[in-house]
Amino acid sequence: MADDGNTVQGGAQRVRLGIESHWWALAVLFLYYSFTYVDRSLASVLVPEIKRTIHLSDTAVGMILGAIPTGAFALASLPAGLAADRWPRKWIIGAGVALFSVATVLLGLSDGAWEIMAARALGAIGEAAILPAAYSFLADSFPRRRVGTAIAFFSMGAKAGVATSLALAGAVLVFAQDIVARGHGFGLFAWQIEFLIFAGPMLLCLLLILTLKEPPRQRMAVFGEQKGSELVAYLKSQRRLLLLLIGGFAAVCFCGFSLGSWIPAYLSRRFAMQPQEYGPILALLSVVSGLTLMVKGMLIDWLYIRGVKDAYVRLYTWLLAGSLPIVWTMFLVDNKWLFLVMLGLVQIVTIPFISYASTTFQVIAPGNIRARITSAALIIFAIAGGLGTSSVGAMNDLLFGGDAGLGSSLGLSVAIMMPTALILLRLALKPLHAAVAQAERLNETPPGEAAQPTGGREGDV
Repeated sequence: MADDGNTVQGGAQRVRLGIESHWWALAVLFLYYSFTYVDRSLASVLVPEIKRTIHLSDTAVGMILGAIPTGAFALASLPAGLAADRWPRKWIIGAGVALFSVATVLLGLSDGAWEIMAARALGAIGEAAILPAAYSFLADSFPRRRVGTAIAFFSMGAKAGVATSLALAGAVLVFAQDIVARGHGFGLFAWQIEFLIFAGPMLLCLLLILTLKEPPRQRMAVFGEQKGSELVAYLKSQRRLLLLLIGGFAAVCFCGFSLGSWIPAYLSRRFAMQPQEYGPILALLSVVSGLTLMVKGMLIDWLYIRGVKDAYVRLYTWLLAGSLPIVWTMFLVDNKWLFLVMLGLVQIVTIPFISYASTTFQVIAPGNIRARITSAALIIFAIAGGLGTSSVGAMNDLLFGGDAGLGSSLGLSVAIMMPTALILLRLALKPLHAAVAQAERLNETPPGEAAQPTGGREGDV
């Protein structure tokens, strides 16, 4: 009996340690994801300084913020997804973080448009390596009934990164300007010093990847009869659903990237606000938006457990429909505080779409092609986001008369693309319900329970 008691106690201890390792992995991945948005948001905040010191047009700024990183992300995403489906995902994530951290250092050493573009491209490649591997890692670390919550928490990293950069960017810029004024900047501009300051924590936290344990992959019954045909067979069988989902979320991404990249410049041009003034406000909005993601993730899991198979998208369409009146009027208001309230509602309710999209793909896709499905979607999202950012800059220069027309460019973009997203996602609900039910049948365990791992090559720690 003593041996049995020790065995039971040891088993319970292993279970506790396993749960703790899952949550620790989620915390580390949350931190890494936040870094990707620290750099992205920081570049947006520093646009006025970069533009002033190296004399860029809005079209060039749009390329740096949108088209260049988007193209690099798109080229790297499918190879990254294939690698994440075949090799230990922790090392794919670690390589991505390393690339991203080095790219931030290079941004701090760049003093021309082409150098900045190259550094932004390298950072986008690192981000492309992180996301599909992280989503797949989490989907295999948590039971199905908790995947929505886990990915919602992970997605909060984006908001945490934005909040961090917005809250600190103004103060760090003042600090960097003081360094330059004292003659201790080694010939660097203040914005270059700021990038170098933010790169330090990224490089230090890279070592945390060594603390993660690779989870075994959960596998479902295959769609293709021949080896290597499963991805193609799955895409054919779900092509209508995937086109509607990816198209709808891509339309939201178009708006999200446009707003995220250009709102700091809009506040500066339209309301004469400085980074020290709008930075903390935008940071607060980002924090609140991130906190609501966790609530939404738990609500999705609650609805799913109670039989709402399409809860991952249905809830989002409700929120999207409710935000349309704000989207259509926010760039028409003249009061900066009213605009910030409206912007906050849009950011909190509508823009954080990636949690809904990524959770949906993790649930409906077989485990051994999940990262590639996610990568393909992320490519489309990145292209849509890059087009959104770049098109606003181009419209501003070509159609709306430069700096003063930025609100018109942003307003036109969101007024068209948000309703488009709502229509496509509502059309996706019926096939999504069927796809989730099919995934439950193909999975080797009942819905709401963790699938039993099949082992394979995922044995490293």
